[in-house]
Amino acid sequence: MSQTLDSLIEFNVKVMKEYLLPIRHNLACWGKLEDIEVLYSHNLTLSQCEKFVRLYLPKVEIHETSSNAISAIELSNKNDKIYAALVSKFAADVYNLRILKKDVQDEKLNFTRFFVVGNKDVLPTGKDRTSILVSPSLNKPGVLYSIVKLFYDAGIDLTKIESRPSKKKMGEYVFFIDFKGHIKEKKVSQTLKELSSIFAVKVLGSYPRAY
Repeated sequence: MSQTLDSLIEFNVKVMKEYLLPIRHNLACWGKLEDIEVLYSHNLTLSQCEKFVRLYLPKVEIHETSSNAISAIELSNKNDKIYAALVSKFAADVYNLRILKKDVQDEKLNFTRFFVVGNKDVLPTGKDRTSILVSPSLNKPGVLYSIVKLFYDAGIDLTKIESRPSKKKMGEYVFFIDFKGHIKEKKVSQTLKELSSIFAVKVLGSYPRAY
């Protein structure tokens, strides 16, 4: 999520591990499907259940919340069959909610990646991933190409590239890049050294790969 990436820009922490957590959303309510008039949901959860909502709840009033837990709390405070919420099974159990429909997410293979952060470097395992933040000093054509080419030339497999506003200057962006390998590996350290001679580079961490 964008808030997580922005926090990695701001704070000096190390990514020490990654987890893949299967995400399963459920529709909780007090009545029947046709009774629902108001739906509580986090905006990301709603986007992951868009097909279900469009098909079965096309006329409901959407109330966006800051988290799935808040959606569950909102529903738990309502004792009326017109209210419903998109929640996890855990949240439903905690707040004693009744699940009407299970697994309403659009994609059944729905996973979210989570980071474990700390202040220590992790030793190589032989199956690692490294995350870095690259901040170009100038926004000009070919910047991303020049970054990617260094990894291509070194034979390093990039697994993710995502841009975010730097929040320092309008139109200025930074790149979050994930790739296979550990900073202790020779070709990785050499590539990062070369990259750092051209751009500002922040190593977010090398850690065991979850996939």
